Amino acid sequence: MNNYKEILNRTKYFLKYFLFWLLLLQLCRVIFVFYHFSKLNGISNLEIFKIFFYGTYMDLSTASYITGIPLLLWIFQLFLTKPFINKIIKWYNYIIIIILSLASVGDMQLYKEWGSKLDYDAISYLKYPKEAMASCSSSPILLLLFIASLISVFAIFIHNRIFLKTKFKQIKNTFLSVITKIVLIFIVLTAYVIALRGGTDIVPMNPSFVYFSNHTFANHAALSPEWNLAYTYKKSKRTNKADFKFMTDDEMNKRMDLLFPKTDSTDITHILKNNNKPNIVILILESFTADVFESLDGVKGLTPNLENLIKQGILFTNFHPSGRRTPNAFPAVLAGFPSIPNDNIINHTKKLAHISYLPKVLKNNGYHTSFYYGGLTEFANIKAFIKNCNYDNITDKSNFDKKDLNSKWGAHDHVVFNKILKDINNNMPEPFFVNVMTLSSHEPFEVPMKTQIQGKDEASLFKNSIYYTDKSIGEFIKKAKKQKWFNNTLFIFVADHGHRLPLFRNDASSVERYHIPLIIYGNVLKDEFKGVKINTIGSQTDIPATILGQLNIDYSNFQWSNNLFDKNKNKFAFYAYKYGYGWITPQQTIVFDNTSKKTIKKYFSASDSVNNECLKNSQAYLQYLYTIFTNFK
Repeated sequence: MNNYKEILNRTKYFLKYFLFWLLLLQLCRVIFVFYHFSKLNGISNLEIFKIFFYGTYMDLSTASYITGIPLLLWIFQLFLTKPFINKIIKWYNYIIIIILSLASVGDMQLYKEWGSKLDYDAISYLKYPKEAMASCSSSPILLLLFIASLISVFAIFIHNRIFLKTKFKQIKNTFLSVITKIVLIFIVLTAYVIALRGGTDIVPMNPSFVYFSNHTFANHAALSPEWNLAYTYKKSKRTNKADFKFMTDDEMNKRMDLLFPKTDSTDITHILKNNNKPNIVILILESFTADVFESLDGVKGLTPNLENLIKQGILFTNFHPSGRRTPNAFPAVLAGFPSIPNDNIINHTKKLAHISYLPKVLKNNGYHTSFYYGGLTEFANIKAFIKNCNYDNITDKSNFDKKDLNSKWGAHDHVVFNKILKDINNNMPEPFFVNVMTLSSHEPFEVPMKTQIQGKDEASLFKNSIYYTDKSIGEFIKKAKKQKWFNNTLFIFVADHGHRLPLFRNDASSVERYHIPLIIYGNVLKDEFKGVKINTIGSQTDIPATILGQLNIDYSNFQWSNNLFDKNKNKFAFYAYKYGYGWITPQQTIVFDNTSKKTIKKYFSASDSVNNECLKNSQAYLQYLYTIFTNFK
């Protein structure tokens, strides 16, 4: 009888152990929801309850992963009781508690900054520790560490009160007790596997299991960050065309033919004076969302120099980035290749050989090509991409004197602009193509300038850094105007992506967060185009075709790029975010969530047929894009 009592006690012990982790995971979810309390606006009490109900469903799977090793040791203990095993489990628990606490607070802040949950993509940036530290240095590190410490101390205290006083007695391995143990193990393992998989269905646990609401935040709050990290890591190791399979290949191809008609157009607006090969300078501006431009109904007074250039140039008012971060911008702006939800061609070095590059085409047409960045080009695999661009010269952090590396990222923008001016003036061959990526308006928003926007809050710091980069651009243009090459130079300004600041656009899927400027400026513009605002829908991917079209250079190899000055081309924009995509057309604009397989936003009132065509065209675009992407070997 004592044998069976001990077996029962140990079973209760393991069930309490599993429940401990389940409750700890829910506690972390409670803290996550309170940290983002303002996002509960518009979410009903019932849906708030469902956050935790569906969250528990996923936590059963998460707790199963956490308790996997202790489960094996528990099974071993049923047959052979050894005191040292309890010590192993104790220290294992301490380590997992600390990791879970840090992961939870990291998830809280990551969601605030990026609008996405903790995943493999975020962890991969730890390969660049200095840049990662610079990115998070504006975050409330001390507060986050304090919260993590509280969670850890509380969890360890409860753990010790419940589990450390438990002592196991030896169980005699009689025939009946062994049979009982085997049956018990079978029952526990069966329940364990069901919890791990999320049920008995053929389809195992995946993020869509907890997508119950039309409110994105409610779904994300239910999603366990620890489970999501493991899931995205596993998914990063495989490529599956079925992830974006919406229709037959025949329907997909028909829709793509309509989106990208293959007929050559002669109805192209030419904006340049009689000059077939002007110098070209493309400035990719870090985080220059539309919200910092008065001309785009943004905050006044942050970009006075660029606003002055807008009055003398062309502004596209309905322009959009391809993705949410800088690594998404490079393939779009310089290769016309779109972003993909949850992936980016820049992460796949072998695939980079299969796309065309604007700098390479210009070089083949007589241009001297240069790339400038004050930071480390190895960051986020950018170096592999720009190497494929075949620039004649690449200048990055390693090319600046130590005294000029006064940013946590490297050299501040004014230093880089001075370097560009010096290099051009030192007999850089014309025509030249210069591409510069700014960095000073990246977190932590520390700039070498007397503070112009007062305040220590993150919005004020961000606005101050924008003001500094704009000031640096103004000084760069002022100095450039004194040079002979200026009158033969076309300047193109485009942001790398939008930003939640300064207007706190915290919804990482909304179109408003993916609105950026495209400014074309220079004395090579025809006078009738100076001060013109164009409302044509465009994307970063359209830049290569637009530039090459003005130079009368063939751009047919840039299959995803539309010439913005071709009146006969369809005008639309596609942007990818972590969990889905946005599709922008004159008829309708939608946001599609690929986890729940639902359209979660419609921006205009339109008929069902218009809405359906918009959705189908966007799905054909993504399906074809992903097919091409996965076929690159």
